[in-house]
Amino acid sequence: MSFTGQRVRSRRIELGMTQDALAKAAGYHSRSTINKIESGERNLSFPRIAELAEALDVTPDYLLGVESLPIDSMEAKVGTAIVNACGDLKKKEIKELVRYAKERGLGRKNR
Repeated sequence: MSFTGQRVRSRRIELGMTQDALAKAAGYHSRSTINKIESGERNLSFPRIAELAEALDVTPDYLLGVESLPIDSMEAKVGTAIVNACGDLKKKEIKELVRYAKERGLGRKNR
């Protein structure tokens, strides 16, 4: 099982979601794709990681192991938007953009 697959599975179970429900929420056609992701049989592009992160209400960084805990949904949406906007940027460049956004409080709810 891949690290990202472990994170997907753990978060899915934490949310009480079935593989079918996650597949539908993330735009996949069947639960078998989620099963392959969780078992590490399927590699994911950054846009697909972003879709899964949004469906699981976490950041792409959480799924990639950069962050250790899930965070609030607004911050997750900002992280997902950054990954979607990045297209072909390298993983290191995306992490730097996410760090930059966090340092400036982008995506934080007004408290």
